Amino acid sequence: HSKKISFVSLEPESIIIDNDDNVRLTDYAYTKISNSESNTRAGLITDTNTFVNSYTAPELISFNKGKLHKHKSKGSEKSDIWQLGILLYEMITGNLLFNKTEKPEDFYKMMTTPVIRNNEIIKKVSEIPDDFKVFSNVILQLLDINPKERMSIESILNIKEIKNVD
Repeated sequence: HSKKISFVSLEPESIIIDNDDNVRLTDYAYTKISNSESNTRAGLITDTNTFVNSYTAPELISFNKGKLHKHKSKGSEKSDIWQLGILLYEMITGNLLFNKTEKPEDFYKMMTTPVIRNNEIIKKVSEIPDDFKVFSNVILQLLDINPKERMSIESILNIKEIKNVD
């Protein structure tokens, strides 16, 4: 993020851990570079529809002609924060927070209707196993309905529970 790059497609398949336990991101195909000059130079297209999955931040999703679309041009640090919250929930529970097995229009409605989405998040996060309850509040902050209200990377790194993770 300090280099004005948003990953936009953070999911388990795009994360690897090397032999020295360093976390590495792979598959930069959907990455958004905020500097338009860099996008042109790198040959990246900044406003394409890409696939929607259970990790996609709701502000990136649109529904048109019976299909879900993900707009990486709307991607930002805040959409990456959303995906981090989804990943943290999945690492703790072993389950997806949102399962995209429903009809596209039902998934769209669930992800973009604040009351439905917020109720679903709160319900599922409240069911986190006791050993990991300290992360419930962190997850709720990462999955704030309003992207502008989501935490920054700097704030995340200063959370006591995150600092204590080895």
